[in-house]
Amino acid sequence: MRSEIGIHFVLTRDRRLSPAARAVGSVLAILLTASTFPAQAQSKRVPVMIGGNPQFDACPSSGVVARLGPKRAEDPKSGFLSVRSGPGGAPYFEMDRLFNGDPILVCGSEGPWQAVIYPGRGQTFDDCGQLGSAIRTRRAYEGPCRSGWLHRNYVEITSG
Repeated sequence: MRSEIGIHFVLTRDRRLSPAARAVGSVLAILLTASTFPAQAQSKRVPVMIGGNPQFDACPSSGVVARLGPKRAEDPKSGFLSVRSGPGGAPYFEMDRLFNGDPILVCGSEGPWQAVIYPGRGQTFDDCGQLGSAIRTRRAYEGPCRSGWLHRNYVEITSG
């Protein structure tokens, strides 16, 4: 970041350069600075929606994470399922990791992606709010439990 600031200063403040060259330098410095931001800062987040049908529970299905391969010492990316910030890969980022047998509530889906809520460490589903009953108005889940998106290939529905 310090080098981008230096480039910006030289390209925009050096009076030996023409005004047009300084303008080009300013644009170049902005582009360089923007490209150094972490990808997560530029990523999107899609909330998990609950409720909206008075005939059904806010999250109508429960399940577990399943069908993951074993954790292998030689592969640090094995043995877990990434909880994503939205239904898909980029621009959505990994928010958390779940493992085989971790319990989840499935609140909806978009394509092959399941919108889920799950208890964090030290929590149970009782801490997550009234998700096992109807909520008339559809709204974004705001906690206190965790929420995100999982690929359906690794979700085993156990009820609902």
